[in-house]
Amino acid sequence: MSRPDGQKSLLQDAGGLVLTRAIGLLPHRAALALGAGAGRLICALAPKKRRRIEGNLRRTECPHPRKASWRAGAQIGRTMAEMAWLLWRTPEEIDATTEVDGLDVMKAAVARGKGVLLVGGHVGNWELGVRGAARCGTPVFAVARRLGSPRVESAIAHFRESGGVHTLTRGARGASVAAYRTLRNGHILACMMDRMSSGRRIAVPFLGAHIRIPVGPIVLARRAGAAIIVGGARRRRDGSTYVRLYELPPAPDGADETEDDVARRVAAELDAFVTATPEQWYWIYRRPAKPKHAKEQSAAAAAAADVPPARVPSSDARPLPGRP
Repeated sequence: MSRPDGQKSLLQDAGGLVLTRAIGLLPHRAALALGAGAGRLICALAPKKRRRIEGNLRRTECPHPRKASWRAGAQIGRTMAEMAWLLWRTPEEIDATTEVDGLDVMKAAVARGKGVLLVGGHVGNWELGVRGAARCGTPVFAVARRLGSPRVESAIAHFRESGGVHTLTRGARGASVAAYRTLRNGHILACMMDRMSSGRRIAVPFLGAHIRIPVGPIVLARRAGAAIIVGGARRRRDGSTYVRLYELPPAPDGADETEDDVARRVAAELDAFVTATPEQWYWIYRRPAKPKHAKEQSAAAAAAADVPPARVPSSDARPLPGRP
């Protein structure tokens, strides 16, 4: 006899929490090793996903993309296992896994009093990247999607809050208003820009193809006068995470820009960041988008000028410094 959907969901939710607890009992390196093994196994059992990863890696001109796709699968597994491990650690243990470079830049941006938009992508352990930004002492509000597992979501929310990061649920009622207030109150709004989301998006060049990135967060930042900080995380060979924060470079020659222009520059930074560490990007759900016809793009931009800002989504031309 099949279980009702509600009961099945409850069992899956409880099972997910038990699994994270079991991983949390392991030493950090053992948890990473377990995740890497699980990632390789999934690549073997789901060749279609592995081929998608391989195809994406080819666009970065990554040498030996087939071999790299297996390493990328292992990295995805490491990130998932590490998140499960982190849920059961103390704030001191969590911070010991991460080095943050650029806190002085973040503090200077916050000191201007107009808020900060922190933009990044799903590279390395992105949750540690956002948490690292919160070390500047200013509250961070991260836009995130629902996971469909209330108990695991609650555990992740607790993990974030223990490091000064609060969750704004993407698509929830009032989320865009809360995001704008975050900036107006001088706080930090964190958004991942490489994930499909609701609201207005534009197609931008990315890794030899195009992706659609949200414009809503940039619209809010410009209206609030907020600084834009680019942030990213990279896993080192020893399993620790290195986080880099820097301000989005100004427009060439001080030219006036539209929100779309800023979005393209953000995408260029993310493109270079991913190219520097391609195997650490979360490749499974990335799908390139065909650019809109120029006429359609112009019409969308003109229409956007007469409407309220789009709902905020969920969340380098210089690479990460060469750290061990």
